[in-house]
Amino acid sequence: MRIILFASPGILGPFILATLIQLKENIQYVVIPTAQHSIPPTELLALAKTAGVEVLAPEDIASKDFSATLKAANPDLIIVATFDKKIPTSIINLPRLGAINIHSSFLPQYRGPCPEFWVIRNGERESGVSIH
Repeated sequence: MRIILFASPGILGPFILATLIQLKENIQYVVIPTAQHSIPPTELLALAKTAGVEVLAPEDIASKDFSATLKAANPDLIIVATFDKKIPTSIINLPRLGAINIHSSFLPQYRGPCPEFWVIRNGERESGVSIH
């Protein structure tokens, strides 16, 4: 299965990438956001390099060139793991099997970026993961 992973630095993105690598999945690209984060994408970049997976960091996620690059990969599945930019519907509709989002809190609570921070900051005793 050909997979494209959209991931931001933090806890979940590197974990999902490491899991896909361990499962020997066919990862076409890892897409990272270009915005500055308090956490640099060091771990994502190192994992991708070790596995020989190309990393894309598009300035404009809605550009025709970026969309054409993803379309040429002919993905079966897109996995989104805490990616902090809105992904255009045209990209979400590319894969044969669709796209799934993995969010590190129970939605709708703590929707948005860095939900694990807010869970800890607010002293929650439990949290979870939403997949949709």
